[in-house]
Amino acid sequence: RTTAAPWYTSELCERKQELRWLERQWRCTRDEASRTSYRTLMKDYEMVIKVTKQEYFEPVIVSANLRPAQLFKMVRSLTGLMEWPQHSVRLDISCEAFAKYFADKVLSLRHNLPASLETVEELEAPRLSLERSLDTFTWLGQDDVDRILKSVKSTTCQSDPCPSWLLKSSDEQVLKPLGTIINRSLQSGTFPRGLREAVVRPLLKKPSLDPGNPASYRLVLQLPFLGKVIKRAVAEQLQSFLDETS
Repeated sequence: RTTAAPWYTSELCERKQELRWLERQWRCTRDEASRTSYRTLMKDYEMVIKVTKQEYFEPVIVSANLRPAQLFKMVRSLTGLMEWPQHSVRLDISCEAFAKYFADKVLSLRHNLPASLETVEELEAPRLSLERSLDTFTWLGQDDVDRILKSVKSTTCQSDPCPSWLLKSSDEQVLKPLGTIINRSLQSGTFPRGLREAVVRPLLKKPSLDPGNPASYRLVLQLPFLGKVIKRAVAEQLQSFLDETS
């Protein structure tokens, strides 16, 4: 038995049962009254399905607005497109080969950038002096740390010592040292070296491409969860400064 769709409610189930009953009645009697009742309820049922789907998927799509991967996954599920099978990376493609290919690609893009006169003049133009400057970051209280932790998506990579959802559900005795690490990073103006390392996963762009060619892949970087929390704390204070000075 197939699993019901998440948007399929008990009200829709009752309407569908009533619709099937009217359909059986019409097929038995073949009179115009039964046919009219069946067609009227069919149109009403289709409209209710449309409204129910919209009410279910609209907040889901809005919540994934800033997460392209989640948004594309949702679009694929709605349009009925199948997930592409991910081929395993061939053993003859080493990490060094991937690193060299993408490093050369970045250098090629930089080399091909047009050095127009407008670009040079813009870079050499004097910057406007601001009355205020962002010299230091504000020390975060425990409530701010908890709020930022909850706002960051619960993603976990191989370099994380424990799952992010477990960390977010921990008590104050565990979260307090995390707040100290975050505040020390903000106070010193340095990002912890251990949190700069990412787990890189090569994913095949299309199933029809050659899995032995590095150009057939796109790289997905998985960063440590605590590093994302620190970046979110910096981004919030930087955005607040820009809003106040713009």
